[in-house]
Amino acid sequence: MENSAIIYYIVNGLLLSSVFFEILGASRKFKLEVMFFWCLFFTFFGGIRWQVGGDWDQYYAIFHYCDFSNIFSFERNTLGNLEWLFVLINATCRYLFTDYWIYNIIICGIVQFSYYYTLKNICYNHFLLVYCVLFAMGTDYFVLRSHLSMAVGAISLVYIKKHYEIVQLKSIISHSKGSYFFKYVFTWFLSFSIHKQMIASLPLWWLGKIRLHWFFYFLFLISFFLIASIFQEYFMAIALVIGGEIGDKAVNYTDVEIGEGHTRGILNFILDIIFFAVFLYVRKKSGNNSVWYNLLLNMLLIQCAALYIFTGSFGELSRLSFQFALARGLLIAEMISYFETKSKFVRMVVWSCLLAYLCFRYIRLDSWYYFYLVNVPYTTIFDI
Repeated sequence: MENSAIIYYIVNGLLLSSVFFEILGASRKFKLEVMFFWCLFFTFFGGIRWQVGGDWDQYYAIFHYCDFSNIFSFERNTLGNLEWLFVLINATCRYLFTDYWIYNIIICGIVQFSYYYTLKNICYNHFLLVYCVLFAMGTDYFVLRSHLSMAVGAISLVYIKKHYEIVQLKSIISHSKGSYFFKYVFTWFLSFSIHKQMIASLPLWWLGKIRLHWFFYFLFLISFFLIASIFQEYFMAIALVIGGEIGDKAVNYTDVEIGEGHTRGILNFILDIIFFAVFLYVRKKSGNNSVWYNLLLNMLLIQCAALYIFTGSFGELSRLSFQFALARGLLIAEMISYFETKSKFVRMVVWSCLLAYLCFRYIRLDSWYYFYLVNVPYTTIFDI
């Protein structure tokens, strides 16, 4: 471990230790305060960084060249116009504050407190656990445009859940139904106006109505994994032909990542199979066949498929999977709630396995070559 990377291990270790408040049964109010602290911490941890994090030069240039006159016409290299709302946010921050680090604090705050609002309103319990799982699944400390769009888009899940809770109680009125759908569409539109990748999230309102038999989940998982494994070289060749950012990053994956990627892919696939088995067991035993629970299962299936197919070749496109990453944490929270009713021994085994998994994920993320490439050493505005 390099000395310059120790700060990330310390931060992740402290964040992971927050899970013990869940295990010990701390009050909801106290856990909300802990999550608020972490949101505030990561707002400034990511906000005051300087020349560190993915695509730093690109976003630094965007900030300085965005203007109110080019909100709908700002071109990013040869990749077409940048989304208007992202340009507007940059132009507004530059006009009001001029300094890039202030802009960074603002967008980091938007991301963190979007997740705070979402988890507070979706989970009555175990939201702190979901927050930790979200970071373990690859939510970065340092915000890119994709992270900003996903955090804003996550708020739409609040309105989906509230809508179907009312439906389940069979007390819905047309006004409530319409208002929640409008809020869902509005938040999705905002996220889409920051990054077009959020087009993949548009069907979420209806996705939970698809109730798959357990057999099909495993069939799809195995099929996507085999397709990705067998045709990975072809996907890589396509990425190189496309060129541009996708092609450049495909070269990096080819040169550095392919050797160990297959082994890591198999391990992640096995873990996904185990998680799906447990989540489907909980669905059967708890009788929770709600639209919400099935939505989370379907979101997780989409995330796994995108990771299998794109991670080894279209690394840039693998970010599409992150907008579904929240589903894993929410399903883990449902799983914990179910096993909390079981014996002390069962609870201990479940929590031990979950903590081991989170430790594995955090260590893997912080030891990944690309993480070292863009995040180490951690430098701030005070180092200028």
